[in-house]
Amino acid sequence: MAATTDDHVEVPQQSAADRKVPGTPKVGSEALRPSPNAKVLVVDDEKSIRLTMGHFLSAGGYQVETAETVDAAKTMIRENAFDVVVSDIVLPGVSGVELLQFVRETAPAVQVIMMTGQPDLETAAATVRLAASDYLAKPVTKNALLRSVANATRVKKMEDERRALIETLRTKYTELEVLAHKRKVLLHLLHHDVSNALSGAIANLEREKHTIEQYTFCEESLLDMLTHCQSVIRDVRDRDAEAPHASEPEPTDLRTLVEEACDTLSAKTAGKQVEVRIDIAPGISVLARPGPFVVHVLNNILSNAIKFSYPGATIDIAAAIEDSWTSISFRDHGCGIPKHRLTHLLDSPSSTPGTAGEPGTGYGLRHTRQAVEELGGSLVIVSTCEDEARRGTDSAGTTVTIRIKRVPSPDVSSVTSRSDNDAAGHQQQAPVEIILQDKRAEGKGATSGIIVIDDAWPVTDAICFALADMLPKRRPWERYRIVYARMQELPPRQVSTLVGPAIEFVSIPGGSSADEKNGQLDAAIGPDPDGVVPVLVLQERKAIGLFYARLADPVFRKAIVSRFGLFASDYALGLPFSGTDVLRCVGSGIRRVLISANAVEHLPPDYKECCEARIDKSSVKITTLVSRFLD
Repeated sequence: MAATTDDHVEVPQQSAADRKVPGTPKVGSEALRPSPNAKVLVVDDEKSIRLTMGHFLSAGGYQVETAETVDAAKTMIRENAFDVVVSDIVLPGVSGVELLQFVRETAPAVQVIMMTGQPDLETAAATVRLAASDYLAKPVTKNALLRSVANATRVKKMEDERRALIETLRTKYTELEVLAHKRKVLLHLLHHDVSNALSGAIANLEREKHTIEQYTFCEESLLDMLTHCQSVIRDVRDRDAEAPHASEPEPTDLRTLVEEACDTLSAKTAGKQVEVRIDIAPGISVLARPGPFVVHVLNNILSNAIKFSYPGATIDIAAAIEDSWTSISFRDHGCGIPKHRLTHLLDSPSSTPGTAGEPGTGYGLRHTRQAVEELGGSLVIVSTCEDEARRGTDSAGTTVTIRIKRVPSPDVSSVTSRSDNDAAGHQQQAPVEIILQDKRAEGKGATSGIIVIDDAWPVTDAICFALADMLPKRRPWERYRIVYARMQELPPRQVSTLVGPAIEFVSIPGGSSADEKNGQLDAAIGPDPDGVVPVLVLQERKAIGLFYARLADPVFRKAIVSRFGLFASDYALGLPFSGTDVLRCVGSGIRRVLISANAVEHLPPDYKECCEARIDKSSVKITTLVSRFLD
């Protein structure tokens, strides 16, 4: 299978590249010029052929690599990006046709030129089936080789451009789909919120008026509704343009926002004689965009509550503090939502007439959920329809609860929360500790240490102060060391009120390195020769994350179980893991307490398996909470 090195030697059989085709450019024309940086792999078991072809191609301006076997060629193809492979068919061990098949499976864009000194119909058919770029018979002339490779590189370039164009078109199509969906959502938003305002205006105009005061009230209400429509249009414009001047979440008084929503919908409530009762303590501040939050969240929820309430009914709006969150609930006593509709209520547009036949758009709650989720919050709907109420003990009606981030109160000495029942206007329940099962570790005495994890610094500050005050009174014979990992160190004045004859205080600064934090954690949980009882309080999220990661170490877990008798963790930590994950990792051998608000539906179904008790802190002062730790 010797190859000729003569540039002008005639070949016994002409290849497709050698045949005279009308319009075929001559050698040396544009057709034989290589694509810039085109890379060619030559595969042949005869060294002389590899060298000769490599020389021809290199002189023609190509980057050339050579391989002697199919296995070597496969390795080079995996590790390099070739434009063209020129391969003999008859190779030792493995056929060049198998290499062609490998290229089609792993790098289908690469063009393959097959050569053979023993051409036959079967191999030619195989190369055609596998889409070889060309089929050359040996001996191959320089011109034939260069022409075939030039054609192959040109096809490769066009194929690359075609794929790039397809990818660009696919990307543009996806962008257009996203834009179309966004515009559709904004159109629904505009339709829904403006329709709400206009229906209120129509109801206001249709009411009979006999006095100047009634006409004045009507005029003021219409002005409010037109202002509301203007706010909706402005917000939709900002969302459409993703305007940089669009408002960012800011601390806002919750009761003020709720009262604004009630004022906007006062014509609807008056027209249906529905009483709205607000039970929200002043001073509760949440992170929200005031205008859009009222327009797209509070107005939508309250409008739905009015729509599905009966004339003369009441709607209760209440708030409850849950760790670093505030829950706002809207409870109506109307017709309720059947279970089959409740399941898909937020996922697909649907509209149901109200108790007085009021129409709807079907998009309100979907936009409400989106607006709440943009603030990092969540929305939950619980409902009992009238048919279900007749069969059971619950009264008909719907409660829509949204959870958004709250702004911590600056007063850390009296951190309290309100229970959901109290917030809804019912009698406040006493703080409850739900003992799931008694798994107190055997041999744990009163000298066992305490670990508390909560990412809200007002809560952990108050816990530290309460522990420093109560521990010496409960166990006056002991000495304690409170180790506190806080995002920002406590001011010296507050530290001075913590320390005392029986209390030491150690701070793990938020700005310290991971190694420093780990060293202080080791010191906090390790044995103490002086018999000081350890108290570890973790608020800074990096420290919580390091602690959680180290729970995978059995030695670290054993040290905790041996020195500590109580491990309490808040459920919502603002991290990828929750308090139940932390308590589950600690395992048995220590009394584990889950701290949560009175919202069991937000807890995982198996939360009872990872703790021995759950303390409901939705109506508990911090001093009461700590007292239950120590009981």
